[in-house]
Amino acid sequence: MKVTIILEEDILQFVDCHAQANRSAYINTLLAEHRRQISAAEMVTALKQDAEDPAYQAENCCLG
Repeated sequence: MKVTIILEEDILQFVDCHAQANRSAYINTLLAEHRRQISAAEMVTALKQDAEDPAYQAENCCLG
């Protein structure tokens, strides 16, 4: 899919400096990694909430 975005000049210079002539691939890689980090953080938050939930603990106390 093709999209048009507006980047600040210093951001574009950064991308051009690191993209090795393929802006799209570089930006896709950065966004995919950012998405992975957010997903991992959300998973940790959900697991912590489960660990602190007495109902969840009671339900899963004998598993393992």
